[in-house]
Amino acid sequence: MSNNDGALAQLETASKLAPAGFALAGHFTKMRPSFMLQCYPKDWTAFYAKNSLAMVDPAIAWGLANEGTFRWSDFDATSDPSGVASMAADHGLTYGIISSIVSDGTRSMASFARTDQEFEQSEIDVITAKLAAIHTITLAAKDLAAKEIETLASMGIAYTKM
Repeated sequence: MSNNDGALAQLETASKLAPAGFALAGHFTKMRPSFMLQCYPKDWTAFYAKNSLAMVDPAIAWGLANEGTFRWSDFDATSDPSGVASMAADHGLTYGIISSIVSDGTRSMASFARTDQEFEQSEIDVITAKLAAIHTITLAAKDLAAKEIETLASMGIAYTKM
């Protein structure tokens, strides 16, 4: 099993806890991730891109400035003046978390969403551990092979090499 295979296994486990989707940005350098994985509903990703919400997304801002995990429901009008969390909820992404980890001089972060309830602490602990594992495994990983990209696609995950 390659390192990338190990990362995919970790991701598959974490993604099962977020049935409404997720986005993972790995190994930021100079405010840009080395890769991005995304598995949110297409209507949300299209709306998000069309409205340039990454520029005002409080989850991204929090993830770039902090380490740990933060619930989307804890963003208030001050931290989310553009109402990104409310727009996400309008698209079915009602509950979510942002998790950010820094090690070995690089940062990875991921947002996970669900429709039915807040994430339980035990689920957050699993997601955080999986993100840490993905971060470590992909630190030395090379570009994904075509087979690995196919595996991601079969899971409904878009992969972008930045």
